[in-house]
Amino acid sequence: MSLRPPTSPLRRRHASSSSDPAAKRSDVQEGDTFVSLGVVSGPGDTRPESGVTRGLDAVGDLAVDGMVYAAEQSISAFAETSQIVMKGLDIVQESYPFIGAVLLAFKAAIELELTRRENDKKILVLKIRMVEMMEVLLQLANIRDDADSVATRLQRLLLATEINIRDCSALCEKYMQKRFIVKLFDGLRWESRLADFDRIFVQRKQEILFTLTLRSALELDSLRGTIASIDAHSRNASEHASMLALFRQLDSPLERELRDFINAHGGPKACAANETLFQELQSRIARGSPSTTISPPIYDARAIMATIQIEMQSDLTHVLAEDRQNFNLKFDAVQQKLEEVNSTVYHNGNRIISAMRSGPHDGLLDPDMRQLWKDMAWRGSIRASQFVVGVQDYFRAKATKLEPLTPLTPPPTSTSSLPSHLSDQPEGWAINYVTLTRWRPILEAFDDDTSGWISISNVNSFTSGRPANYSVLKWIAYWAAAFRVVSAQYAQDINVLRVKMNRLAVEVLPCNRARVQKYISSPRLAVVDHLVRSILQLDVENDPDLSSHFSDYVAWEERRLEENLVRFQWHVDASNTLSVITGGGRIERYILPIIRLVLRRHAQIIQLACKYPLNDFELYTAENTIDTLSDSVCNRLATLTAHFQIQNLNVRQELAHAYHGMFSVLYSWSHKEAVTVDDYEYPGMEGVIDACPWPEPDLDVLNFGLACVTVPSDFFDWDSDNMASSGPAGSWVGHYISTDRIRHGWTALSFQVDGRSIYGTGRDTRGTFEMTGILSTATDVLTAPRVSLKKLYTMRGYRTAWRYDGEVTTDADGAIIRIHGHWGNWSEASQDLPVEPLGSFSFHRSNARRTSISREGDIARSSWDVLRAHARDLSRDRWSWAYFRQRRDDRTAALNAYIRIFAAKEPRRYSIPSANDGSDPWTVLDDIQQRLGPQDTAFCRWLAERRLQQVYHHTAVFCAKCRREPIEVRFRCLDCVNSRGCPFIDLCTTCVPLAEDTLFEGSSVPHLATHSLMKTRRVLPHRDVTRVTNAAKRRLHALAEHLSTEIPSGGGHISCRFCRRTLSRSGSWVCVECVDHTFICETCEGSKRSCDAEGPHPWWHIVVKLSGSEASAASTQPENQSACVLTAQQAETAAQFTALTTAMSELRSNAESQSRRMTVLCFLYAFTLAYLICGM
Repeated sequence: MSLRPPTSPLRRRHASSSSDPAAKRSDVQEGDTFVSLGVVSGPGDTRPESGVTRGLDAVGDLAVDGMVYAAEQSISAFAETSQIVMKGLDIVQESYPFIGAVLLAFKAAIELELTRRENDKKILVLKIRMVEMMEVLLQLANIRDDADSVATRLQRLLLATEINIRDCSALCEKYMQKRFIVKLFDGLRWESRLADFDRIFVQRKQEILFTLTLRSALELDSLRGTIASIDAHSRNASEHASMLALFRQLDSPLERELRDFINAHGGPKACAANETLFQELQSRIARGSPSTTISPPIYDARAIMATIQIEMQSDLTHVLAEDRQNFNLKFDAVQQKLEEVNSTVYHNGNRIISAMRSGPHDGLLDPDMRQLWKDMAWRGSIRASQFVVGVQDYFRAKATKLEPLTPLTPPPTSTSSLPSHLSDQPEGWAINYVTLTRWRPILEAFDDDTSGWISISNVNSFTSGRPANYSVLKWIAYWAAAFRVVSAQYAQDINVLRVKMNRLAVEVLPCNRARVQKYISSPRLAVVDHLVRSILQLDVENDPDLSSHFSDYVAWEERRLEENLVRFQWHVDASNTLSVITGGGRIERYILPIIRLVLRRHAQIIQLACKYPLNDFELYTAENTIDTLSDSVCNRLATLTAHFQIQNLNVRQELAHAYHGMFSVLYSWSHKEAVTVDDYEYPGMEGVIDACPWPEPDLDVLNFGLACVTVPSDFFDWDSDNMASSGPAGSWVGHYISTDRIRHGWTALSFQVDGRSIYGTGRDTRGTFEMTGILSTATDVLTAPRVSLKKLYTMRGYRTAWRYDGEVTTDADGAIIRIHGHWGNWSEASQDLPVEPLGSFSFHRSNARRTSISREGDIARSSWDVLRAHARDLSRDRWSWAYFRQRRDDRTAALNAYIRIFAAKEPRRYSIPSANDGSDPWTVLDDIQQRLGPQDTAFCRWLAERRLQQVYHHTAVFCAKCRREPIEVRFRCLDCVNSRGCPFIDLCTTCVPLAEDTLFEGSSVPHLATHSLMKTRRVLPHRDVTRVTNAAKRRLHALAEHLSTEIPSGGGHISCRFCRRTLSRSGSWVCVECVDHTFICETCEGSKRSCDAEGPHPWWHIVVKLSGSEASAASTQPENQSACVLTAQQAETAAQFTALTTAMSELRSNAESQSRRMTVLCFLYAFTLAYLICGM
């Protein structure tokens, strides 16, 4: 008799009621039940597999439609099925502990999928196959007499299975991290890897099944051929193709449409190389999913195309290996969490067993809640208000009854000194906080789905989530009163950290400036600021006892979160990672403490950036973490909004009270409802920050170490004599070109030989790389020795692998002097096949005279290249000035070309003014690289990256003229009104002189040269824009009064602080942030002479341009800002009123026309009726 988990009635109903003929089999007898992707064992079936075990086995026998139907049925029951199998294996583990390791890995793989916010059906199908494989182990429950022998045979197999599960989970995680558009172009390779694991799980399932049925080693030998045949069957290409076909059928309609578009236009490679087709594809994506952010905006098409091309050429094995360390951290953390959960389940076993009785109240785990439910005769759920009244009355009565026996006790000092759940006692002070005035926070603590009803499952979830030393009453009191106070304190700490980070950002080293400024100006940090702002506006009750009562829990929770963050190296890369770190549950419970912890570490990183050059990935992962946290906040806001809309409630009013109004400001900001959202000035924390010293953080804070900003020595550290060795060992130089005659510059590399194995490192125009391969000897005198090499770039983020196949040329002495052949894409599956050539290559000894590589079929061009190379060498040997001038010009042109290439490839990371002369930088670089060596071009590449690291742009700010983000310098006109009615517009450096006399949308007057301009070189975070703008207006107003009272009209007493020239009142700049009035002339400000590093006027100070009109200056003071906004709003209201009046006039005219028409019809009706009567 086989041990089968119970089959879900829901799944039986789906299967038995199905009318799909593909889902039925003609040989199924009465009593059989359809489950998963196959057929469940019927009453007379004695085979060892259970129903779920054969879930995917029928895929090969079903038609495509049947495969899809069966897959959909299994996916819908995935969570239930996996839980059943895991519980069954927990029981088996008690008798067979050796399955513990593979079971824990299996649970972790399933947990990662269940906690993911968005699931992919292809991944779920693969995880279903994993579930079926593990379900075979349930047959261990049937083995009684040969347990030790089975354990011996299974241990090695289960160890391999554990590795397969971990590898599969790593592949699934990486696949899910890929953007939608990348999956469109490169999804087939990833899906082929997924299908490979499907085959592996089938094979492991059969191996485990046969091992369980064996009784001796002799039987193992006799069945070896059977296992081999099963393995061959599982490797059958048709099954692999069937799984890929199933993946295609599981695509969404949008994916099918986009794939058809790609295939109709030449395939992925053609579409990824054609900008017009790619932009059309992006437009289709935007139309098909208007509410999502599947891909970046269309103006980044070239950057996305370059990314996709790199992804399509990348080596998947190397991609997975590069990210494996981060995945292992996540997977190990999930396993540790599951082990902790198992211990908790064991600790609470008595509760679970005692809860298995009859009656609704007996389903409650906590005795107090069970007694309350029983006394009130409540059924499955109860209204929240009645529940709060019942809880208050119950605990008051209990406290009154026990008051003489249980005096109030002070709050515990440590968790170890506190009683367990089994000895919970009521605290008299806590009942004072459980009142009807606090019914809403109590409701929200229980009611995760904001339905307004409290169910038994809600109560069990709430009581199970309390600390081990807290009674239910104290836990309710925390959420009723203390949570508001704790949240306010966290919000205050976060606000201090944000101010500290903004202050530190202007002091970082120039090499760190671009990355730090990008992090500081991230729109995702604005989500954090608006979340905090909602809480900072709360009126927190002044109750000093609250903090003392719950300080132990607050400290414990923060310590727990920090330990989990350290386990993940402070990188929260996905929603399931966040769930593992926090333990799941409502986001309101942990979002503020985890944001405070993360921002504190990020502030330490920025503080180190003021003294040390940082690796770019340090702040890249920090920004990724903020993205994940802000996404979780926005997703929670979207969920709450949907729930309130379903209940026909006013969303804005409900969010003003839900969770103490935590999401109210964020909702208004996300819907752009009011200008006042952007007018808020966050309270200044200068005094608080100055009073708190900033200890110097250790370098251990960094995950990626320090960056190297000096010129690497390997650009020039090459051997000068390499002719001693007759083999390939030593240094080489050469070229490689594409089949379309595009040359890729010089390559320099060094080989080491160990027998037939070759290992080398080198550098070309793309960067550093490694080469590994085999040197095969000649079989006869007519056959030259050959090499087969794998070239893999070692730069982080560039994971492309290439294959180089060629032959060697020797001199008269037998020494190898040349290696040449063809290169193409690397593929593990086709290592034994000839390479599909994408171009040719040729390497020579590095001390040999350079000659250009011959172009196949083009003798004239090859000869001309040789002549040009010899002419350059002759000019170099003579130290000709023409040679050095050409070398200087080439290096400068290569530097500029690399800057343009990097800026186009990563526009969100590198930003430069669009100075395009119409030339293609790749064409320019291709020509230059034929004259420069690999050291020179690599140096130009390195220098371009260093220069771009110092260039930054103002994120999410757009010039009113050209609609682009300003580079380095941002201007703001304080007299114009933008399209949203706000009294300002932003301009970039290029458009400031071009914007004069331009009437912008929303403004009633054109922008004039006499308008007051604010200028900033530092990137202003969203939270500081209003404060800085108002400070500039106040400075202008104060300066207007100063000039009118202390300096006579027409006097020349204003002088530039730096060049001491006398200035006029108009056209000069004045610092907003200096204590005194610091005047700067146009020349000094434009040449950055005013940017002192350590003077009283540093580079990051805001300056404002004098307009020469005192009235204009006075009108720009902050007090008149609301008047400007009001004027704009009045104009908009007047326009709406005019439109309404026009519409009413049209309605009146239509009504009169209809009235006349009805009069005529009535007359005709009366006339007709009279005629008929007279005729009768």
